[in-house]
Amino acid sequence: MASGLPTIRVGSTSQLQSNLLPSWTALHSSPRRRRSSRSVLDICEQRFRAQFREVESLSKKLVLDNLSPRDRHLRRMMLFALRQHTPSDYPFLFRYAACRKEEDSATVKNLAAAVHLLQSSTIITDDILDAGSMRFGRPAFHRQYNVNYAIIATELMQSIAFRTFGSELDRGQFKHPCLVMKILNEIVRDLYLCQYLDLYYSARTSLSLSKYYRVIGMGAGYFMSNLARCGAFLAGKPASEVRALAAYGYNYGMALFITDDIVDVIRNPRETGKNFAADLKNARLKLPILLALRMSRGEDRRFLKHVLTNGGPTASDLRRAAQVIQDVGAIAQCTRIARRYLARSLRALSRTKSGVSRTNLAWLSTSLLSAQCLD
Repeated sequence: MASGLPTIRVGSTSQLQSNLLPSWTALHSSPRRRRSSRSVLDICEQRFRAQFREVESLSKKLVLDNLSPRDRHLRRMMLFALRQHTPSDYPFLFRYAACRKEEDSATVKNLAAAVHLLQSSTIITDDILDAGSMRFGRPAFHRQYNVNYAIIATELMQSIAFRTFGSELDRGQFKHPCLVMKILNEIVRDLYLCQYLDLYYSARTSLSLSKYYRVIGMGAGYFMSNLARCGAFLAGKPASEVRALAAYGYNYGMALFITDDIVDVIRNPRETGKNFAADLKNARLKLPILLALRMSRGEDRRFLKHVLTNGGPTASDLRRAAQVIQDVGAIAQCTRIARRYLARSLRALSRTKSGVSRTNLAWLSTSLLSAQCLD
């Protein structure tokens, strides 16, 4: 599904900045320019966090405005689903795909909140399908309530998100409203297809890399790409810029998904707020696991296949399998692949005309590995 673990961003400078964007390279050429670069990065991070706080508040208001005060239990339940999320990349990307100047950000704030509702719904379904017990350091929604209520919550979130888009686009201030609603429906279709394929390919240790990339493309890749398209279309940007932003979103989304797959294997629940090695436990064939199956030999490979195909691995099995994945070099290789996607995202972004879009979206790409502690 779509990147169930939003990144924790620290705003640190990554190697990508000096290697991949000419504008960043220029800023690194003197002490004065380095200070300027640091200032730009700090501003982007502050903007990211401030806007997410606004998005969280607005998304809660949207939910409460759409539910009757008489349904007190339902309102409490829905607010639990939106409580204390880690800052998410999705509304930020949408927002700056829709901007020509910084002031434009305010015109799409309710739409960004709707994007947050849409992405938050995927977190609940991910936890159901992965039998996860924790999310954001507290009980997963279906554990706090139950699976039936969790399904209802996801449907309500998606319904309120679409209603919000419909209401905002009906005001007449945005371009291409019908096309954007069509793309939003495609996002949901692709996310459900991603979930299906993720389950269908579970424990199939011979899964090809091309099929894996199709799965994650249906998830975060197309999700981010189509969010960028929606933002650009709403702003009336030219076709060439829509294509560039869509390419940026796809490549950034692929990198985000891959880094989340890495984090699932190498970081503990205190850091992630969710269960350790959920992909291994559920035999989901993610990139670190697929590469480890190809890079390992002998007993290590037999053990990985045993963990993935025999069901019910112990905590000790999961720790050992995670160590094998790291020892054979799969994590390092995944990180290199994520870097390549980030490089492509920045090349696509260089074709956009809006300086505010370039600056803020470049910050997303150049800070991702640092945010995931992978730089």
